[in-house]
Amino acid sequence: MKKLLLSFAFIVGYMLVSGQNELDIFYQGRVVNNSTITVYGNIFDDVVVCAMAVGNNTASTLNVFVRRVIIREVPGSSCLMCFGDYCYPPQTDTTRFPATLEAGAVNESFLGDYSPAGTRGVTTVTYEFFDDVTLDHRVAAEVTVNYHTSGDFSILMGDTTVINNSTLVQFTSDIQVVQLEQQLRVVNNTDQTEEIYVRRIINQEVQGSENLFCFGTNCYPPSADTSLNSFEIYPGTIDSSFKADYSPNGNAGKTSITYEFFNMADGRAEIRESVTVIFNLSGVGINEPTALLNAAYPNPASSFVLIGFDKQAVSNTAAIVIRNMAGQTVTQASLDSFSGKAIIDVSGLPNGMYAYSLIDSGRIIATRKLIVQH
Repeated sequence: MKKLLLSFAFIVGYMLVSGQNELDIFYQGRVVNNSTITVYGNIFDDVVVCAMAVGNNTASTLNVFVRRVIIREVPGSSCLMCFGDYCYPPQTDTTRFPATLEAGAVNESFLGDYSPAGTRGVTTVTYEFFDDVTLDHRVAAEVTVNYHTSGDFSILMGDTTVINNSTLVQFTSDIQVVQLEQQLRVVNNTDQTEEIYVRRIINQEVQGSENLFCFGTNCYPPSADTSLNSFEIYPGTIDSSFKADYSPNGNAGKTSITYEFFNMADGRAEIRESVTVIFNLSGVGINEPTALLNAAYPNPASSFVLIGFDKQAVSNTAAIVIRNMAGQTVTQASLDSFSGKAIIDVSGLPNGMYAYSLIDSGRIIATRKLIVQH
């Protein structure tokens, strides 16, 4: 009986050990082993960046390599990768030099750089991370990345930040507020004039509130879910006419609405992009901070910047990402969920205007502007 119990304990222990990955891949603070993530950009970006970290779960030092497997590639585009101290050209699929990870360490050096070169579409790449102990190149961890550039049209917040399939938040604690609004810009990336419609999908609505939207030359009442008239957007041009208006009418709570932009002529199922907007009125008696994402301090910043956030509104895997005005991620930081603050080093960034975003589960929760001035 004793031998049987010992055998059972050994089997259970082996299952527990063998069930743990040697390596974990992190994207925006969460483990993404054996999953697919999507990184959005547009055809005007020089580079669309996927920054990931790799953690060593073993009790030994590992020499980690990366192998790139291109599943699908948009003609004319290219991708390269950086890991450890080296970057590798598009024709190199496996890193020549390893990154050494001590037991329990996390390496944040990996970058998957995708150059759309003016092309639109989805390029799919699997990145395999393995250690050199396993000579048959057994994969310790892998992740598949969809680099999604533009589609036929892009939805922008501000000048160049692509927010296709993202979630935005308009937040206030002022119970007297009359209206919250979200303005978006739509870019036609095709070489022909597109007739674009908008469909409103109400996911969650506060009772007693009202919402409407405007697009093109028309505004539609709360009873209308789809624009009756299309709006022509010429090739390569940007339309700034869309606006979503939300009237809480003194009623606190969250209303979630998805706005879907589509081309009726080519079939909505094939050409469509969407953005979800959460209108949040905290009101009296609801224990919420005054903002989901606080103003950066100092702003302008020269070395370090302190950014506060609503720690109750996001998960412990949320992150703050800083992008330049071309929409490229220049740095990011995980969040201190205890203090509700993030301290970010911007001393290496060139002078200029940037956007910093609170991101949770791959979605943009809120965005504000930052000026770097040395």
